[in-house]
Amino acid sequence: MDARPKLLFAKNSLPDFYFELKQKINPLISCNAKKAMLTTTIKVVVFPSLYALSFTWLITKGNQLEVLYISYALLGLLMPLTVLNIVHDSIHNCLYKNKKANLILMHLLDLMGGDSFVWQKRHVLFHHPYANITGWDIDLEKRKLFKLSPADDSKKMHRYQHIYMPFFYPLFTLQWIFFRDFKDYFDIGSMFRKKTKVPLIAFIKLLIFKGVYLAYILIAPAMVLQISWHHIAAGFLLMHAIAGVLTLLIVLPNHWDEDATFIVAHDRLCVEETWAYHQLKNTNDFAIDSQFSNFIMGGLNHHVAHHLFPHINHNYLPFITKELIKIAKEKKLPYKCFSFTGAIRSHFMLLKKNGYSGDIFNQQ
Repeated sequence: MDARPKLLFAKNSLPDFYFELKQKINPLISCNAKKAMLTTTIKVVVFPSLYALSFTWLITKGNQLEVLYISYALLGLLMPLTVLNIVHDSIHNCLYKNKKANLILMHLLDLMGGDSFVWQKRHVLFHHPYANITGWDIDLEKRKLFKLSPADDSKKMHRYQHIYMPFFYPLFTLQWIFFRDFKDYFDIGSMFRKKTKVPLIAFIKLLIFKGVYLAYILIAPAMVLQISWHHIAAGFLLMHAIAGVLTLLIVLPNHWDEDATFIVAHDRLCVEETWAYHQLKNTNDFAIDSQFSNFIMGGLNHHVAHHLFPHINHNYLPFITKELIKIAKEKKLPYKCFSFTGAIRSHFMLLKKNGYSGDIFNQQ
């Protein structure tokens, strides 16, 4: 495990925007509690049920090719909707007040091929406190294929990453389930293993749930349906292409826009701004005026409020965002909000910019 001291943020001795915002959220939560909890329960019932029904349709009617492909497509759509609307809050222990309910619902991710132990640690402990801080934010762990942070090593191919990455993004959930989870568990040089002690039960659970996932999503259809295996494999790939694209369309704009700042803090143990100001400056909102987006995105489009209050159920975030915008205007704070298309465009502008930053091939 990594024994480095904790990264420290500057302290503000005077009340700042965060103090003011915290004073205003309690009445908002009280006034909107019934509506938020009703919406939560609807999602908890509807999304997993539709996932189960789509699988049942696949198994019972999948001999018809159009049904097989539509069923897999629906599973690909419902996977991220379930994970982002239910599991995400569960790993933050804020879907419900009942911790056991959160723990149970967190395992929906395991049933859908992921690993809840890894994601909870990665997301809650190694991303949220250190957004966009290279060496601390685990989501910025170096990849050879693309370059998110200007501090990462440059390769000649990175100059074209804004062109080729759209062809790799559909593989995101496949890579997560069949590579990243195993890398986090078994690569002792990974950022996750350096920072985390993994209990034996977690290894056992990883292997069991991966086996269960493959058994029902691939093996069962192959055994039950009288249809060529390559159609099942194609349907499986279609499912993950849809899941990968939808997931990334929702999560990529959250921190990685063309004006994103990346702090390098490998040896520096103090950030020269408060934690709340850092979260505000390095997190983005998008499509916050769309009721449809607010319902399906699990509050991730209200990402600034989520990073400031990760312990609060996402169905409260639209109300908190309204107050945040008022305070940001009054205090002239660096609050950023994009349209949906503007957020995606800005992300690819970041890829293009960082593909050239520090480019040794342009310096020769």
